Amino acid sequence: LVYHPQAFPQMIGETPLALADLADVSLCLAEPSRYFRRYLDGHFRESGVTPRVKVESASVMQLMQSVFLGLGCAVVPQGSLLPDMIPALRFRPLTLPPMLRQAALVVAPVGKVTALAQNFFVFAQAWLAENAD
Repeated sequence: LVYHPQAFPQMIGETPLALADLADVSLCLAEPSRYFRRYLDGHFRESGVTPRVKVESASVMQLMQSVFLGLGCAVVPQGSLLPDMIPALRFRPLTLPPMLRQAALVVAPVGKVTALAQNFFVFAQAWLAENAD
């Protein structure tokens, strides 16, 4: 869970939260068509919790801006955000079973890929090689 401590002081803590703990919390979540959102929605249903979704977006930037403004808290995959990139925000673990799928990173063919995407892909390949289990 990613939240702004001034807007959501009740979220401050280290103890992992259950989805039931989020029943009355405004949330900023990925669009329902996204795999991670479908994963969350399934677990919300299993927990008997109807999430209070205030912001939905396919853009992680828009979700983090919404959290920064105090519109809600975001549920994001562990390790998907670097804390140094969002120093005003805080993280709190959630008790959720691991996702059954793993992410993949692909880029367009040479000549169609942007320089930014290509550099990110090269960096990700190097990082994954260094951090492989």
